[in-house]
Formats: sequence, structure tokens, C-alpha cells
Amino acid sequence: MKRCIKILIMILICLILIVSIQSVANAKDSTYDTEMKSLIEKNYQDKTEASSKTMSALATIIVVVRIIGITVAILMLFVIAIKYMVAAPGEKADIKKSSTIYVVGAIILFGVTTILGIISDFAEAI
Repeated sequence: MKRCIKILIMILICLILIVSIQSVANAKDSTYDTEMKSLIEKNYQDKTEASSKTMSALATIIVVVRIIGITVAILMLFVIAIKYMVAAPGEKADIKKSSTIYVVGAIILFGVTTILGIISDFAEAI
């Protein structure tokens, strides 16, 4: 009984495929082809315009993030340098110990902004 049901299902699937293939083969009409081509071209143009607008918006955001990142990194280093110059001789050792974290953070921030610039350049090239 189960075997008969499986065979019947397979036969029905084959019939459905044959009917659908015939309907697609018979649907080849010159107006259908021209309409499909025009829709595809319109869709491609829309995607091109949308992608160019998105890329310009992303490029602007990347430039703003790069400027803010570099500014924050430079300000961090200036604040540490001023603290070090103004500090008493006993405090300078403590500032040296804590400033290494800030310097590493500034280097990482410079690195991230540089990577953003590289990504932006690649995106514009594509």
C-alpha cells in the first residue's frame, strides 16, 4: 500500500513537471520577450542608481568617522602630553604607566580609521 502511494506521488510529480514545462515552452511570445527585456533593463538601472546613492552615503559616513576618529586620537595624545609636562616629578611615573593604555588606544584608533579609508577606496574603485 505504501509503495503504491509512493509510486502514485512520483507519477503526479512527473505529470506536474511535464505540464509546467509545456506551458512555459508555449509561452514564448515576442511581446513577452520584449516586455521581459525591458523590465530587466529597468530593474538593472534602478539597482545601479540605488547602489550609487548608497555608496555615496556610505562614503560620506566613512569620511566623517575617519575625521572624528583621528581627531579623538590626536586630542588624547595632546591631553596626555600636557598632563605629563605639567605634572610634578613624582606624578610623572604614574602618568607614564597609565599613558601606555592611551597610546595603544590612539594607535588602534589610527589603524581603524586607516582601514576605513582603504575600504572606502576599494568601494569607490568597484
